[in-house]
Amino acid sequence: MSSETDNPAVEEIELANHQPDSDVPRCRECGDKAEVTEHPDGEPEYCVPCWRVIRTLRARRKSEVSVNETRITLPCLSVRPPWAQAIVAGVKDVENRSWKTLYRGPVLIHASQRFDPSAHDLARCLEEAADPRAQAFRAMLGRPPVSSAIIGVADLRAIVRDSDSPWAEEDMFHWRFENPRSFAQPIAGAGRLRLWQTTIPARVLATARRQS
Repeated sequence: MSSETDNPAVEEIELANHQPDSDVPRCRECGDKAEVTEHPDGEPEYCVPCWRVIRTLRARRKSEVSVNETRITLPCLSVRPPWAQAIVAGVKDVENRSWKTLYRGPVLIHASQRFDPSAHDLARCLEEAADPRAQAFRAMLGRPPVSSAIIGVADLRAIVRDSDSPWAEEDMFHWRFENPRSFAQPIAGAGRLRLWQTTIPARVLATARRQS
């Protein structure tokens, strides 16, 4: 006598009951039932847990790309080393120029290619005269020289002819700088004459710090 399991029709019904429903959308990541789609009128593509992870990763990646790609354009002034380093280090608060500008605000400081050897003579003169600038200036000269690069930023507050700064020279325009900050990594590049525009990553400006 045959049992129910020997009946081909019964076996076919049982097999059909155990087969997965091919009409149910499956998650593209894990294969579970899909319930979420990023397309308004599309079929579900992801299960809820996978969609949460994907959404978080996309938001993080978008934020990182935005920070890395944001750039800012600022005026830049080329200054011979070590005077450029002296401005960025906060040792020298006035830059002497034969010309002026109406611009006020942050200025990128570019260390030009040629070092000014008279700086060492000035350091000796300051020391012999017991000038209060001597120690800071000598310490600044002891740092590794950098040339042909943007090394920091300082705020141009005013341009006058009668600054009382010890760095001010007669018959020159005195560019008064405040709030100097140095870059962790110099941005290599050739300099130009007068005040010129250049573009740098915004993150470099945001992470600039005062030298201690």
